[in-house]
Amino acid sequence: MYKKLLLLCSMFVFIFSLSPISAFADDSTKQIELKTAVSTALSKNMDLSLLNERIDIAEDKSHEKTDDATEARNEKDLEDLKWELEDTKKNIEIETTRLYHQILILQKQVALKKDIIDTLNKEYVSKKKEIEVGRDVMSSLITCEMNISTAQSELIDLENERDNAIMDLNIEMGDDIDQKLVLSEENIPDETLDIKDINEIADKLPELSHSVMSIVEERKIVHEQYDDATEYQEDAYKDQLISLQYDIDDEKKNVELKVLSDYNDLLNSKDVLEAKRLDYEYDSKLSDASKVKYDNGLITILEYEKSNQNAESAQNAYLQSKLDYYIKLMNYKKFIEPALN
Repeated sequence: MYKKLLLLCSMFVFIFSLSPISAFADDSTKQIELKTAVSTALSKNMDLSLLNERIDIAEDKSHEKTDDATEARNEKDLEDLKWELEDTKKNIEIETTRLYHQILILQKQVALKKDIIDTLNKEYVSKKKEIEVGRDVMSSLITCEMNISTAQSELIDLENERDNAIMDLNIEMGDDIDQKLVLSEENIPDETLDIKDINEIADKLPELSHSVMSIVEERKIVHEQYDDATEYQEDAYKDQLISLQYDIDDEKKNVELKVLSDYNDLLNSKDVLEAKRLDYEYDSKLSDASKVKYDNGLITILEYEKSNQNAESAQNAYLQSKLDYYIKLMNYKKFIEPALN
């Protein structure tokens, strides 16, 4: 009876230990570094091309001689497009950077998960031998099977997530979505935010934010039209002026709230990052201690491998937290930049 169960278990493990098929069947690869990925994305992005075309049209319109209000509106439209172009460039740079580092992290996670599955398979073989000689029970083998099944499922999820990130990066760079990529290793920068008084930023930015200034300029244009309006048109322009003033006040409040709420979110992310760093340090020390124990014959090779894998898992969690914090920081710096100058 035991031999039949062991045979079934062996077939189970064999099936779930098969490597999943990659989403990329093409053998061609493209080796890039982060700097190249960003420059490629900026040069080939369709949104930027469209914005440049719209800016050319807006510049032509801004040179047309018409009435003062129309000329002011044409000038405002041009400035709005120029701001959108620069903002889009920054967004592309941040997103390309995020995807690049995310892929590197996911590749590490995939490699680690494969190592974990390999260790679990070794543990399975060991337990099967223990059961054959009566030193272990079948329930421990079933637990091992479930661990292998769970790890294999997690591996498939990680590989799908990695492949999706690669496709997203290819799209960002204007390449075919199935283009295989070999990324050069890059460290996530250790960026910091030095703000002495966040309330001062919250007070200054609403007056300097483009979202507010654009509405202010729109109200100035409508006010010019109101000054030149006939008596019949005055009421309509008055309503527009009142509505735009409400929009200005609301947007100022939104900007102020975002300054404070995003700053708190950033501080929370920094706390999470520090906690992950401490976890990584702790698991690294346990791994070093396991090496000493293994060298002295106090633990098995499987126990040593698991300790190393715990340390690698903590490192990957730390890197993910570091990336999350870095991207939030870059977006926040971009947002409050007008108040820092």
